[in-house]
Amino acid sequence: MAEQTHYRICPLCEACCGLEIRSEGDKVIAIRGAEGDAFSAGYLCPKGVSLKDLHEDPDRLRQPLIKRDGRFVPASWDEALAEVEARLLPILRAHGPDAVAATAGNPSAHKPTSRAWCGRWARAMCSRPRRWTRCPSSSAAA
Repeated sequence: MAEQTHYRICPLCEACCGLEIRSEGDKVIAIRGAEGDAFSAGYLCPKGVSLKDLHEDPDRLRQPLIKRDGRFVPASWDEALAEVEARLLPILRAHGPDAVAATAGNPSAHKPTSRAWCGRWARAMCSRPRRWTRCPSSSAAA
């Protein structure tokens, strides 16, 4: 299979540095900073450099897991989300919306789509937001 080059942004923090990812099929050959990126101009921190290792880590989760009889077993996304629904709704009914909390931190707190999703998720449960880790005052009580 021919080598390909893909350009993406690093998902590990709010800086969103540009990545140049060289691959052959499903195998990542190299990851480096994308020199043509308007913001990072080829810079890539050690976290970004580690993406190849993270991608290839044999212990990396590649699909949802559900705990059954004391063990985690592989599941589809539909099964995992159904499990969340089956367990979350009784908690909300029994204890009210403040029994469940949402948290957002690096890097998702800095992505506009994630911020929109997290707020909608909390509102759907009628839960009041209390803290956001993207804020310097996140350690202060709400």
